[in-house]
Order: sequence, then C-alpha cells, then structure tokens
Amino acid sequence: MRRGVSSIAIITALAGPAGVAWAQDPVTEVEGIVVTGQRGAIASARAAEREADNLTNVVSADSVGQFGDQNTAEALQRLPGINIERNEGEGRTVSVRGLPSSFTQVTVNGVRVGTSEAGSSTVALDVIPSDLLGRIVVSKTYTPDMDGDTIGGAVELQSQSAYDQPGDRYTLRAEGNYQEYAGKWGPEVSGSVARRFMDGDLGLAISANYSERFINGDDLRNEEGLRAITRGGTTFLYPNELNQRFEIGERERFGGTLNLEYRPRDGMELFFRAQFTQLNDDDTRVQQLWQTERSTGSEVLDITDTSGTFNDVRNRYQVFFQPTEDRLLSLSAGGEYRFANDWEIDYQLDHSRSRWSQEDGLRPRFQLDNIQAQASYGPDSLLVLGFPEGPGDIDFDDFDEYEYSNLLFIEEERTDEISSGRFNIRAPFSAFGPGGYVQFGAKYRTRDKEADKAEYNGSPDDAGFELTYEDLPLFSPDSNFREFGPFVDLDVLRDLALQTRDALLSDPTFQRQDNTVASDYRLGEDVSAAYVMGNWRLAPNLTLIGGVRVEQTEFSSQGFFFESDDNGLDANGQPLTAIDLGTYEKDYTDWLPSALIRWEPSDSIVVRASYGRGIKRPDFEDARNSQAVRFDADEPDDTRELEAGNPFLDPLIADQFDASVAFYPSRQSVFQVAVFHKEISDFFLDFETDDITQTPIVLPAGVATNFDSIETVINGGEASVTGVELSYSQTFVQLPGLWSGLFLEGNVTLADSEAETSERPGESFPFPGQADISGNLSLGWENEVLSMRLAANHRGRVLSGLSGDGIEDRYRAPYTQLDVNLRWNVTSAVQLYVDGVNLTGEKDVRYYVGGRQSLFERVQDFGSTYQVGLRATF
Repeated sequence: MRRGVSSIAIITALAGPAGVAWAQDPVTEVEGIVVTGQRGAIASARAAEREADNLTNVVSADSVGQFGDQNTAEALQRLPGINIERNEGEGRTVSVRGLPSSFTQVTVNGVRVGTSEAGSSTVALDVIPSDLLGRIVVSKTYTPDMDGDTIGGAVELQSQSAYDQPGDRYTLRAEGNYQEYAGKWGPEVSGSVARRFMDGDLGLAISANYSERFINGDDLRNEEGLRAITRGGTTFLYPNELNQRFEIGERERFGGTLNLEYRPRDGMELFFRAQFTQLNDDDTRVQQLWQTERSTGSEVLDITDTSGTFNDVRNRYQVFFQPTEDRLLSLSAGGEYRFANDWEIDYQLDHSRSRWSQEDGLRPRFQLDNIQAQASYGPDSLLVLGFPEGPGDIDFDDFDEYEYSNLLFIEEERTDEISSGRFNIRAPFSAFGPGGYVQFGAKYRTRDKEADKAEYNGSPDDAGFELTYEDLPLFSPDSNFREFGPFVDLDVLRDLALQTRDALLSDPTFQRQDNTVASDYRLGEDVSAAYVMGNWRLAPNLTLIGGVRVEQTEFSSQGFFFESDDNGLDANGQPLTAIDLGTYEKDYTDWLPSALIRWEPSDSIVVRASYGRGIKRPDFEDARNSQAVRFDADEPDDTRELEAGNPFLDPLIADQFDASVAFYPSRQSVFQVAVFHKEISDFFLDFETDDITQTPIVLPAGVATNFDSIETVINGGEASVTGVELSYSQTFVQLPGLWSGLFLEGNVTLADSEAETSERPGESFPFPGQADISGNLSLGWENEVLSMRLAANHRGRVLSGLSGDGIEDRYRAPYTQLDVNLRWNVTSAVQLYVDGVNLTGEKDVRYYVGGRQSLFERVQDFGSTYQVGLRATF
C-alpha cells in the first residue's frame, strides 16, 4: 500500500492562535480601504494589465512563488488562457490560449532562452525556480518591436529589481515538500537581497534558491501504435506493446540571479543581469514491457475490443538508471537613455546557453520469450498476466528463466546557444498628436542547436555475465500496477550494470552506430530583423500603434541516413555504414505588419483591437536532415520502417485578429471579454503512412521505397482557430464583516479550431495541440492574519497527432487539477503556509482513437504533493 498524507491533517497541524498583521504584504488602497496579501497582489497585477497598450496578463512580484508553485511553469497556471503541460507530476511547459507550447516564446530579462528539449523549441520552465523572479508578463497581442515568431503568446520572465520596492528588502523562505507516492519530505530554501547604494543611484538585487524533491509515479505507455486482426468478419485492434513503468526520481534544483542597475538620473539606466539555474534529475525507471506485436495470426488466441490472449509474447524486465543535468544561463547588458528633446534610445547585448547532459545512463535487461499473456486494456488502464505458452515451455514463475540478456549504456549532450544584439530609437513626432512618436530598430539573433549521443548495446554473456533472477536479490515496487515485477534490487543492479559496461567497453561491437547516428544532428538558425512603427494619439483617449517588421531567416540542417536491423547491422549482416546527407540550407524572408488600437471611452472601460502577422519556424527534430530505416532481420523486405525529418518544411504563417473589452466597475473588480481569430497556413503535422509518395522525403540513390510504415512531419494545409476568453476578478472589500475578506478570480477560454490537409482530403479536424476549452477558478478569503485559497485548473481535449487512416490519431484527455493554499501571518515579518497540489490525484491521459474502443498511448499518475513552509521578509 502506498503511503500518503492527508491535506486535512496538515492543515490542522498548522492551525493555531492568530498573530498580528504581516506588514510586508503588498498594500493597495481601494477607495479608502487598505487591501493587503493575496488581494493586494491581485489588484497590483490587474493595474499593470490595465495600463498596457497591448493585451497582457501579469503575475506580480508579490504573487510569484506564493501559491504552492513548484516551478516557474506552475506560477503561470492561474492566468487567463494559460495551460501548463505536466511531466511526472510537475508543470513543465506553457501553452497560451490552448495552442501548442512550442508556439509560446519565452525570454528572461529580454533574453531569448534556449531549450533542453531533444527536438522541440519549447522552453521547459521546470528548470527555473519561481522564487528567482520578480514579475512575469504574458503578451497575447504584439507590436512591431516584438519578435515575429510569436503565435500563442510571449512570456517575459523578469528578475527581481532593487527598484521594485521603495526601500531595501530581505527575504528568506524555508519549506518542506512531500510527494504522496514517494512518501518522503524534501527541503527547499531561498533568499533574496535588494539594496540601493550611492544615494539610490545604484541598485543591486541578488536571489538564490535550492530545493530537493522526491517523486514516484506510474507511467503506462504504448508508443508503438496499434495492430489489427480480423475474426469472424470483425476487425479488432490491440496494442503493439504493454509498457508499464514505475518512476523513482530525486530532483535537485538550484540557481541564482544578479540584477545590477545604475540610474544616475531620470531617463538614464545602465544594467547587467545574469541568471543561472540547474536541475539535477536522478531518475530511475523500473519497467516491465510486454511486446504483443510479436503475436499475429493464430498466435492471437482470443480477442475483444478491450482484451486479448496472446502467444509468443516477449516480456522484458528492465531498469533504466538515467541521471541528467539541465543547465540554463542567461546574460544581458545594455542601457536606456532619454534626451532633453524627448528622443529615446535603448540597446542590449545578450547570450543564453542551455545544456542538457546524461552520463552513465544504464539499462540492464532481463528477458523472457515465448510467453502467453492475457491483457485487459482501455483508454487509461491495463491489467496483464503472464503464463507459460504450453506444456514443456518455460515456467513463468521460475526465476531461473529470467535471463540477464542485455545492457544499454548511453551518454548524451544537447546544447542550445542563442546570442543577439538589438537597438531601438524613438523620436517624438508632433504630427501624430501629443505624445506621438516614430520608432525604429533592428535585431540580429544567431542560434546553434546541437545533439550528440553515444549509445552502446550488448549482451552480458559476451563479458562472462551469465546470470538469472535466481542469482540475485529481488524486490517488488510500490506501484499501482497489478502483477508488476519482480525486479532486481536497485543498488545491486546498478553495480552489476557498471561492471558489465566496463567489461564490454573493450568490445568494438558494443557501440550501436545506428542509434548513435540517429540522434546526432546540428541545426543553425540566424535571424536578421528590422522594423518601423508609429504611435498616433488620435484623441486623448484613443491611441493607434502600427508598423511593419521584416525578418530574414537563414536555416541549416546536418544529419545522416542509415538502414539497420534490430542489432544495428545492415541488410547483409555487416556493421552499419551511415550516409552523410550533407547540410541542407534554406533562406526565406517574411514581412509582418501589425496594428493595435487602445481606446478608453470612460474611466471604467478599456477597449483594445489588433491585427498582426506572425510566424512559427519548424521545431528542431521536425526539420533535421536525417533518415533512419529499421527492419526485422528475419523479414527484411516486409518490415522496413522509416523515420525521417523534413528540412524542406516552410514556416507556419498566422494572421491574427484580437479584440477585447475590459470593464472596471470599481477599483477592486474587473471583467474582461477577449475574442481572437487566427488564420493559419502551412502548420506542422506529425504524419504516418506507408506510401513514400505521400511525403516530401528524398531518399539517397538506390534506397528501396517499400516501407511498412513511414513517420515524418509535413506542412498541413489551412487551419483556423477562433475563440473567446472571459476573465473576472473581484475583491469584496466593501462587504460587511467576514464577507469583506472574500476574493474571486476566474477565467475560461473557449476555442474552436478546424484544420485540413491534403494527406486526408475531405476531412477536417482540430488544430493539433489546440485545447477546445481551458479555464481557471480561484476562490479565497483572507484577513490580516489568515489567508485561504482554493484553485482549480482545467484543460479540455487536445489532438496531439494524426495517422494516415485515422485509427491511430492521438489525443490528450481532459485534465482538471485542484490545489489549496493556506497562509498564517505569525508576526509582522513571519508567515507560515501550507499548500496542497493536485488534491484529487488527477492522471494525465493520452490515447489512440482506435476503432470501437479508444486505447491508451500514455497514462501518467504521480498523485498529490504537499508543501509546508515559512517565509520571512524584512
């Protein structure tokens, strides 16, 4: 039985006598009433949003890291139209208005940051502790001075500044976090100092964070698709693999920021900003893999839509020790000047480097063949039992049959380096009315993404390791999977794997050239941009901002072709020889006009409308110039499978229309309606087929074109996304008595999308990655001593991939998470808090459409997390 902790027990343990008010809470004056704490933070963020020309959402300095957020991604989850994608129980990436997370641009202090992802441009925000930030701004509409590759939204992470507060400030936080399935407490500490020197001309802000978090959870997968068989005139589908994983993780995060600002006079600033963060993930995957794809024809003994009995199943018991290190560094320096004639100039030079590495990745495997397996499955569940195939065959319960059959060893490094320089010049222009101006600028950005992997795979027998389960100590993981395991003791198994690796390294056939070559690539992306825009003051309460931006892109991709069997050998059984596909280069230029209107017809209404054209460049893995063909050595002509990148991809183009009305009936409330429409062309589509003519792939001369399956990425046809975003925020300070402590925030985004592609003519489907509905609702109460908040986050169904026939179309199921936050101001400087994250233990489910019954693709269950801590501010 798993160990858990009751949120009620934690809350009760922390409840105690009331203290006095926490003087360092944010303070906002609302029509003669002073609002502090969470309500003050809400009011501060809404005020910043109101003043902006474009449509933005803000997480204020007083809210960042205050609500049980385990990292920066989770600090964004309560904003309108924002959804976070989770991995292993933590928020990882951010999507805006339901669009794919790769459509979200992320910067740190204006610096475009790289990504540790293998093939995606998506920035993983779980590496950045939220405590290191001062404010987060999400822009949903754009002006020409902003980068053009923003389709979903632009997330700007701003580090803490000495000028955020009226005086010096010191903070300290200490926390213990508890993950339900791991059953362990992990520590977290953070602190910051913000001071001014030289009579306030020089500001210095430093922050640091350290945390350790233990994570356990179940991960059910079938990433190899479905297989069909016909019985009695009816076609049934079953999974190609039944992959049960139990994840055991220990995550260590640490980082720091430095913000040095020199402001000798109004209108002049010089700055240097640096941020470094690192995530060490000591992850162990305990895995039982049933390969049902080996069972075909008469070997399928019984089959229904939700179950089957299969002969000739291979059962693999394996453990993957995969310690990884993820680093992110960003540096920026620049200045801003405003001259006596109201001319303004600003400039910045910056650099960021993301580096992800894995050393000593080890996967020892024990294997059983010729098993009879009985399985029951659905869109989010699996139960599988194993038996001997028949009389005289192996005994499934005989530990001496579990042979130490294979060792995988991986070392890998991925880097993403981005450097840029830019300047902007603004000149007053009286013809555009009072405060009108003309602005122009230029920017150059260079990016280099490289992946380098060395993979080794061999038989322990070749090094003299002839072992079975009978020879080793065993254990059964504390998992929700029934009939899972047993597995070799983890400490013993790791030592065995290291000994086996060291012995096999002297064998030249140990390195798998096929898998090594398949993962190596290098891409370059250089962007030169310039823009001009004007700000017209058409009336005292009416402003028009418009202009055009031009971006010229130089893209290059380098990779290889190879064809091999499951052992890394070519069709003649000889060592693999890869073909260098050379470097593919492509140049293109995009003109990106935009216009924005902001109108305040009264003190209580703000109206905005905008049009802008944006682009999205292909992701790294999609555009890499590489091709890999694999086949079964026993049937080389009938089992060839091709996986290929597509360097010919065109960028996605989106014409975007937005309009919003924000109504402020009082200073403590706001209601906003925003509508948006995006006309998209050449979107990116994961595509599977067996017909090479349906793809743009160009094979090397002499390579056969008969394939059992082909996986690649193509440009789709036309798509449109239309939606409405409703948000409401209210603090009820005017109500009598206890009711005056209530506050409410809610938002919902409804989107309708439609896409078409020539590969499936006559069909329409949702835009890949687009959620049809997303929403957040927070209800809280606070006074000078106590604060309570209950928050729910919901994301609707999402199409994640298409197949040639539609049966293997993939979706993410709807997801709803419930969190709770409690705060107790013990003294004027000290606060105790408790947070409960994912109280209902929601699972993240992905599934294949299938036929009459949907079947699982991936199901993650990592339970709930609780946090107890202390925060002090002076």
